[in-house]
Amino acid sequence: MKTKGDQQLVKRINRSVLLRPVRAQPGLSRARLAAESGLTKSTVSLLVRELLDDGWLEEAGASVADGMGRPSTPLHINVGVRALVGVEIAIEVLRVVCVSLQGDVLHSDAQPLADHTPAVVCAQVARMVAAAHRHLLASGLRLSGIGVGVPGAVHDATGVVRFAPNLGWRDVDLLPQLSGRSRAKRSRMWRCNCRTMPMRRCSASSSSRTARARTP
Repeated sequence: MKTKGDQQLVKRINRSVLLRPVRAQPGLSRARLAAESGLTKSTVSLLVRELLDDGWLEEAGASVADGMGRPSTPLHINVGVRALVGVEIAIEVLRVVCVSLQGDVLHSDAQPLADHTPAVVCAQVARMVAAAHRHLLASGLRLSGIGVGVPGAVHDATGVVRFAPNLGWRDVDLLPQLSGRSRAKRSRMWRCNCRTMPMRRCSASSSSRTARARTP
C-alpha cells in the first residue's frame, strides 16, 4: 500500500488548490478559501499555516470583515521568498525566464541553440539555468521549480519527449539529463510535460508543449 505517498500527493494537490485563488484574487480570507475550494475550514487552516511557514503565502494588511464571520487577515502570495524558472527549447533558440510566484518576470535570457543533440542541448540549458539561479540567489530568492517546454509531444506522466520532429528527437528522457547536469539535481525540481504553466505568457511560444513547474 502507498498510503503515506497518497496522503502526500493529496496534500500537494490541496495546497495547489488553495494557491490558485489567492493568485487570482489577492486578499482572500481563510473562510473564503474554504468556501471556494470545497475543503473543510480545519483543512484550510492547517494548509494555510504550512504555506505561510514555507514561504508560499503571507498575511498582509489589517483584519477585514468579508461577510463570513469574524474579521480575518487577508492572504497574499509571498513574492519575496520563492521564484520559478521556465525554459523553452525552441528550434533555433533557448529561452530562460525567472518569474515570481505571481508571474512577474524577474530575469530573462535567450541564446541561439548550439546543436540539436539532446546531450548538447541539456548542457546548454544547464548553464543558462545556473546563471538564472545565481540571479535569484543574488536577489534573495529560493528556486522552487523549473519547467521545460519543447516543440513536440511529451508523455504527461513521465516527461519523456516522445516525438519532436523539428529537433530530430524521439523517446528522449530529458529530465534525468537536465537534472544530472544542473545544480538543481533533485528530480522533483524539474518538470516536463504537456500541461501549461502560468509563465507561458512570459516566455514560451504557442508552438511549444510547456512544462509544469513543481507545485508545493
